[in-house]
Amino acid sequence: MQTLGLEIGRKQVMQCNDGSKPVAELTDPVTIEFADRTATVETLVAGDEVAIGRIALEWLDMVVDESNRRLIPNPAHPHGPVYRI
Repeated sequence: MQTLGLEIGRKQVMQCNDGSKPVAELTDPVTIEFADRTATVETLVAGDEVAIGRIALEWLDMVVDESNRRLIPNPAHPHGPVYRI
């Protein structure tokens, strides 16, 4: 986290699949650029790992290509994200 220069913005109780409810740290909003797409979101800090979640992937309009084990732009929106309001 320090290497990336991220600051903790707040703490929040999380709900895990196993039923546990740890307190996680969330960074101030960061800008993520990936595949010519951009989103500004908070990131979750878990130990030494900084993770983005489903919301960031939705804003970037990325999908998982399971057969090739990679993240790709949504083929239905090749020119950029479509925001749902």
